[in-house]
Amino acid sequence: RVSVWANSARVSRREGINMIIVGVDYSTKAIDLAFKGDDFWNNRRLIIGKDGIDKKFLETLRGELGAFTHAVKAVYIEKPWMNVGFGNSNPKTTMQMVAVATIVQMTGIMLGYRIEWAPVVSWRSKVFGKGKYTKAIAKGLAISWAQANTGLTIPNDNVADACCIAQYGAMMESENAQ
Repeated sequence: RVSVWANSARVSRREGINMIIVGVDYSTKAIDLAFKGDDFWNNRRLIIGKDGIDKKFLETLRGELGAFTHAVKAVYIEKPWMNVGFGNSNPKTTMQMVAVATIVQMTGIMLGYRIEWAPVVSWRSKVFGKGKYTKAIAKGLAISWAQANTGLTIPNDNVADACCIAQYGAMMESENAQ
């Protein structure tokens, strides 16, 4: 299966991209991937069908994540969380979210990528600055940051979060290299 990004992968090789960080945000309805290279951004939204994750979806995920295998340094996945009584407190939804995160993790491992978990509080503090953010403020900051820094069309906060997670990953990689 050839990814729809095959041409992008060839362009990135020609332009000498030597490191790509993948940021991943997910829900029970979609997985958003953001690819950050040295001077390169791209994103992809994979919709989870009404029947859940099936073989075709897994093949698509593998194809999209595998499009840049020559240059991926790490995949940063938003760490699943549950806060009983607030937000994501439905046990069924929590189990679905953990399953989706695990599917992305296992796909990345199968492709030979290093997987890192990005706790929500950590990536927000690193990208936006220290502070406590309400859900609405965090969504607005993510969209504003992604629109200002990626050159991509940012249709929603999930795509923006994936971009911010990729930026967080790039910042962590840079710090760890020093």
